[in-house]
Amino acid sequence: MSYRSYTKSKQKKANMRNKIFWIALAIVIIIVSGYALSRNSAEYNKEATETKEGVMMQKNEIVKKDGDAMVKEDSKITRGGQKMTKGTYVEYSPAALAEASKNGGKAILFFYAPWCPFCKVADAAFTSRTGDIPAGVTVLKTSYDNEKELKTKYGVTYQHTFVQIDAQGNQITKWNGGDIDSLKTNLK
Repeated sequence: MSYRSYTKSKQKKANMRNKIFWIALAIVIIIVSGYALSRNSAEYNKEATETKEGVMMQKNEIVKKDGDAMVKEDSKITRGGQKMTKGTYVEYSPAALAEASKNGGKAILFFYAPWCPFCKVADAAFTSRTGDIPAGVTVLKTSYDNEKELKTKYGVTYQHTFVQIDAQGNQITKWNGGDIDSLKTNLK
């Protein structure tokens, strides 16, 4: 066996190992993504009424027109018989941001890109589990590609970034990645 044929044989084996590695990695990513989506779906299909920290929530969803944004929200949220502001997930617009900050509401900018696989999973979670967004919190789906001024203002360098802001537009906190569970953890 010549040196050249020996080298070609080793190179073919190395190429085959690389192909096997990438195929295995793709399979793992598909399985993990499927698990995440099924977990979100399973959590959404829980009983219609839950009690969390003294808050009674009915998960009958209503979609209503709010300016230019479609708002998906719970129909009833009460604490001790008193109606509370509902958690919502809406498309970003200056009007939606102003509405979110009214009456002490908390506004979260979710920098979303349609080409980002992690953003898609988070978007699906926020859409299907709107009832799990804490009362008084509005998550604003903000275009990572189009809202360049907001990205610069809050120092956002990549998609799937969340920024909580106050009524004056000042940053309160910022974190990267996650969905409703990380929202609840990072909310100030």
